[in-house]
This record gives sequence, C-alpha cells and structure tokens, in this order.
Amino acid sequence: MNRLNNKRQRQQQGLYPFERFASVTSYTGFDFLTEDPSWIIYIADTNGQFNLWRQRSTLGSESEPYSSYRLTNFIDEAVRHVFPSPVDNSISFLCRPSGSRKLPDLQD
Repeated sequence: MNRLNNKRQRQQQGLYPFERFASVTSYTGFDFLTEDPSWIIYIADTNGQFNLWRQRSTLGSESEPYSSYRLTNFIDEAVRHVFPSPVDNSISFLCRPSGSRKLPDLQD
C-alpha cells in the first residue's frame, strides 16, 4: 500500500509527464535495396506521420550504428507501402491521406 501511495505522489508532483509515455514510434515495411543490400528502407512515424526512411544495416568504424535518413517529409499524407526495385536502387511507395483507412483507387 505504501508503494502505491509513493507512486501516486510522484505522479502528482509531475515526475512522470504524459509525453514520456505517449511518444511511441511504430516501424513497418522493412526491406533492403537490391544493388546495395547494406541499406535498409523502412516506414516510421517518428514525427507523428508515417514517412519513408533509410539506414545502413551495418555498423560504423567504431561499432556505432549509422544515422537514419528521412526520404519523405509528408505532413498530410502517410506512406503505407514501400517497394524496392528488383533492378536498381530506386524505390516506389504508396501513400494515402492522413486518417484515411482506405488506399485510393489507382487509375490505369
């Protein structure tokens, strides 16, 4: 009981801000580039919107991971699927308006 009271006191004092627990990043759509498989491409919502990212799959010279690079910067749309080319290092992707649960119809 005493432990529960201590937890409530810490929460009331602001030691556990809501933002600390509400910020969760989702990752999806992992794949490798064809000509250079040391690059991983993936979809992540680090800024609150799903965008396309790339990062090296190997470690740097000091066994540190390489930085990731955002390839798209959508605000009103969200990247949902990514397709690396089987021929070269080009990338195709599908996006949809934010909040929409259905992909738009593709016209021929």
